Amino acid sequence: MKFYTKLLALLFILAMIGIQIVSCVSPGKTEDSTDIVHEEHVYDNACDTTCNECGTTREVGNHVYTNNCDADCNVCGEERTPENHVYDNACDTTCNECGTTREVGNHVYTNNCDVDCNVCGSTRTITHDPAVAVHENRVEASCTKAGSYDIVVYCSICNEEISRKSVTINAPGHTYDAVVTSPDCVNGGYTTYTCKVCNDSYIANHTNNLGHTAGAVVVENNKAPTCTAKGSYDNVTYCTVCGTETSRNTVVVPATEHSYGNWVETLAPTCTVKGEETHTCSCGASETRDVAALGHNEVKHDAKAPTCTTIGWDAYVTCSRCDYTTYVEKTSLGHTSGAVVVENNKAPTCTATGSYDNVTYCTVCGAETSRNTVVVPATGHSYCNWVETIAPTCTVKGEETRTCSCGASETREVAALGHNELKHDAKAPTCTEIGYDAYVTCSRCDYTTYVEKDALGHKSNPAVEENRVESTCTEKGSYDKVFYCSICNTEVKRVTAEIPEKGHSYNSVVTKPTCTTKGYTTYTCHCGHSYVADHTDKLGHTSGDVVVENNKAPTCTATGSYDNVTYCTVCGTETSR
Repeated sequence: MKFYTKLLALLFILAMIGIQIVSCVSPGKTEDSTDIVHEEHVYDNACDTTCNECGTTREVGNHVYTNNCDADCNVCGEERTPENHVYDNACDTTCNECGTTREVGNHVYTNNCDVDCNVCGSTRTITHDPAVAVHENRVEASCTKAGSYDIVVYCSICNEEISRKSVTINAPGHTYDAVVTSPDCVNGGYTTYTCKVCNDSYIANHTNNLGHTAGAVVVENNKAPTCTAKGSYDNVTYCTVCGTETSRNTVVVPATEHSYGNWVETLAPTCTVKGEETHTCSCGASETRDVAALGHNEVKHDAKAPTCTTIGWDAYVTCSRCDYTTYVEKTSLGHTSGAVVVENNKAPTCTATGSYDNVTYCTVCGAETSRNTVVVPATGHSYCNWVETIAPTCTVKGEETRTCSCGASETREVAALGHNELKHDAKAPTCTEIGYDAYVTCSRCDYTTYVEKDALGHKSNPAVEENRVESTCTEKGSYDKVFYCSICNTEVKRVTAEIPEKGHSYNSVVTKPTCTTKGYTTYTCHCGHSYVADHTDKLGHTSGDVVVENNKAPTCTATGSYDNVTYCTVCGTETSR
């Protein structure tokens, strides 16, 4: 109202001073040239984007809400779907954004002894339930040292220690068993006292040893005498009680003489060396004597005359038993050379020398006694005309050859021809194709000045996005990042990127329990997915006061009746009749 009051006052003032006021879309001046003043645009409120007079649109800021839970704009009343209420935890009853309160269940504790809520940390006072006392840390008493144990009481619910009392176990002292050790021939007797519990012990009640009692003499270590060594034996006595030796006397027996067997040949005699024979005693001792040498057993051999090449000898003898001999060698006589003869005559050629051998032979046995090779000089070549054998090329020299009647030949060079050049135009390289500068080739060979230029390769522009598929609550999306060549626009690279699924974003709607049905909360995502949780027990009926219905009065002959009825004060359902 204040706005419209101010507007009417402004119109009155302008009319008084002769200025015509028109709507916000009227242009120019009036017929009598009076100035026209345009009104301001008229909007319903600060959120309105279209002028009510002329339809002009404008940009405005965001709607104004009290907090994130507010559903209606404070300026224009525009409705929105608010965010869920924000609580510190499951036990918190007041929304941090709007102050809305809610009903929550009981606090959550691990057990009846837990003092702090597992959700919000709220504390409470508890009383432990003691269990039957138990013994712990028991240390048994020894004979001389006291022991102990603890009597402990724990809570039967949380097992926390409630009380602990230490109890002492008194030392009982030693309890000894006695063991008597009797005396023997060399050791005294005594009694050993040992504790049955801890094995502590001591020795007492000592007595003297008994001494040895010698028995009859026995013979030991009897060693018979030999041909060269004395024999012996021991006369010994032992204690009849403990078996200990009480005396020992050694008796010596004189040695006997050798008793030799027959003589046996141990080394046979030879033609020039004596032999030996030996006889031996039963004890292993022996005696040796010489046996005379045999002398040679001669065998006679005839004489043999020497020749030009073989030795000879006079008559001689050898021994049949050994290598004895009177043999003396005579040297060979040697050859007697005859006249020279020619052998192996070989004629000379253009390049090779000829030769022949001058030879002499023995006139007695015919054996060759000398050979002298004579060399004849080569004759030299006789060549024909030159003939081309290798044609020259652009870069390589040729050859021509002449040949002798013997087959030998000579070769000389022929000059190279040089290139016969053909010219070729240049070609620039592209992104994918090679290029080259102007070059020449030869019509006769593969000569070329061609130099290849590598393809330029693609030059990538910044990536562009293609094939975008947005993600949903439960399914991933994707898009392609594509790089194109800035020169030829060919696709150079394509990479598919993944857009993570958004996950459900649920709004909750609470359905309160009634007398006969349970309460629950329905969680619904903007994609349509929903589920029901957080069930609460039904309330049950609340019976009201008893009311009387169907009242039928009794008659003289018939009984009457009426119904006492109760109804639920919440839903009106009949609860009893």
